[in-house]
Amino acid sequence: MTVRAVYRHADWWLTADPDADRAQHTARCMTCGEITKPSARKLAAEVWCLRHARRTGHQRFCTGALSFLVATRTDR
Repeated sequence: MTVRAVYRHADWWLTADPDADRAQHTARCMTCGEITKPSARKLAAEVWCLRHARRTGHQRFCTGALSFLVATRTDR
């Protein structure tokens, strides 16, 4: 019998990535697909939505934030 793989359970932990920037907020117009540049400030994405609505008449937006994480094994 040949052993091809050995599996073992390992616990992992997620933490904020200290080498990454803060969370990056963006917004996208659901009508035309135009998107903001990422910003560390949530307010910047919200202001963009309002300005875009005033300029185009578009009313629906999707917003979100990207955060950066590091996974580390806890048994090391």
